[in-house]
Amino acid sequence: MERFADSHIHLTLTSEEKSQFLLNQMADLGVTDCTVHSLPYRGEAYNLRLLDLKNRYEKIHLRVFGALHDFGQLEHISPVEQAKTLLALGCDGMKFMEEDPLMRKVKGFGLNNPYYAELFAYLQANDVPCTFHVADPETFWEEREMSEEEKKRGWFYGDGTYPTKEAIMQEALDVVEKYPKLRVTFAHFFFQSNHLEFAKEVMDTYPNVLFDLTPGWEMYIGFSKRISDWHNFFMEYQHRILFGTDSNNYKSDNDKLHLLVKTALTHDETEFPMPAFAHPIIKGLHLPEEAVRNIVWNNYAEFAGEMPKAVNTVLLRSEAEKMLAALEGNPDYQPTVRWLKDDYKNRESVAWLKGYLTK
Repeated sequence: MERFADSHIHLTLTSEEKSQFLLNQMADLGVTDCTVHSLPYRGEAYNLRLLDLKNRYEKIHLRVFGALHDFGQLEHISPVEQAKTLLALGCDGMKFMEEDPLMRKVKGFGLNNPYYAELFAYLQANDVPCTFHVADPETFWEEREMSEEEKKRGWFYGDGTYPTKEAIMQEALDVVEKYPKLRVTFAHFFFQSNHLEFAKEVMDTYPNVLFDLTPGWEMYIGFSKRISDWHNFFMEYQHRILFGTDSNNYKSDNDKLHLLVKTALTHDETEFPMPAFAHPIIKGLHLPEEAVRNIVWNNYAEFAGEMPKAVNTVLLRSEAEKMLAALEGNPDYQPTVRWLKDDYKNRESVAWLKGYLTK
């Protein structure tokens, strides 16, 4: 069976059954390998929970990219020490959501801040792959293009209280400028599908940067506006692009997301209905088989490794014991940033840790 990798999925882990369903569905679609990206606002046991799942699930080779927890019980541990622990536990890389506009606003500074300098020096020196979520679609800064539903979900950044998209992007580029050997994938194609010339500039300037193809529907509409030019871009940089869907276990259309990304790569340049996102009309990139093979496997193997790292189950149990003691030892804890870590996530972490440690 040929290897096929989805470089970017998420699991909430609220329901083990739903997580298993999504992974089984991906296996049925032909996915043999994938990276589950941790998030810093899923509760403090989230990294440990993903590693436990990685250790138990057998149908797909799972990799886990760990995330920092800089709020709450773990905020006293430096970023580099958190990363060292996560990598020793069996994380295959690191995921950074710190340049998501809402997190960037809450945090108050970006990844180019000296707070992260020791961390990125360590990750570069140890050749650790990283994924950065940087900014969001540019329309999220334009009030006239936002629906009321999008505003309710916090997807409007044009009220003057958020950094601009350009400022956030520059912070991420500052990091890869300062650490040129750091291997970084910019998720969601760096939200550049309407800016081909700038995307090319990033690729040419930062040779260790990759883009992944996780939708946003706007990405594939952007490609369609200049489909021949984008075909040439994909051919030129076919070794710098990763297949990814952003699938997660609370979406109902993960199979359609997989089909969207796969079909967009292979369909010819004639129009066809997008298999997800209310079916807008897009065009295909019409890539040859060799280029598709690079995007769906070869580049991933080079970036994340041919096989996942083993989980250190002894250390995992030890870290779970320490975390449970810390969480239970502060019963009056009140989170300072509710969006990033609210009470139920703290309780959920405690419940999972107790269950895991009594197995």
